Formats: sequence, C-alpha cells, structure tokens
Amino acid sequence: MGHLRGAAADPQDGGYIPLSGDDDEKTILAKAVTILQRTLKQKDDLLEAQRPKVEFAEAVTTGDGCILMSEIAKLLTRYGVTKRYIVTCYMLQ
Repeated sequence: MGHLRGAAADPQDGGYIPLSGDDDEKTILAKAVTILQRTLKQKDDLLEAQRPKVEFAEAVTTGDGCILMSEIAKLLTRYGVTKRYIVTCYMLQ
C-alpha cells in the first residue's frame, strides 16, 4: 500500500491519503475530496469555537477607552467568565 503525502504527513492534519495498488485516479481524487471536506469542517468548527472570544475582544478593543467595572463584569459574564474568576482577578490587581 502506498501513500500520497501533501504538506502534512500526519493523517489528522489532512495531508495524508492512504493508497492501495488497486486505486485508480477517480478513487484517489475521491479520497482527496473526502479529506478536504473533513479538513474544512475542522476549520469551520475551530472558527465557531473561537467566535465568542473574538466578539469579546472586539467589544473591548473598540471602546472609547473608558469602561466601568460593572460593565466589564457584565461583558465577562455574558461571554462565560464566572463571577468568581472576575473577583479573583480584581483582587489580584
């Protein structure tokens, strides 16, 4: 059994196509398309998981420079940061 290697050698990275001696060009292309679809799905899942962090960062960095602590607490709570964590960080400063 042969292997067609792309930029990445790790099968989990999407750059590895296992080949057998019986594979014709259509079969190889079908395997490549399957790997491409899986890789794009992983990318989309990662972007979706990072969306709350990006939205929070944009909300904080696009402000006019001043924000009340109560507003920060509301933002952090809205984005899943617990109040206990907020108080601990505040006390450390």
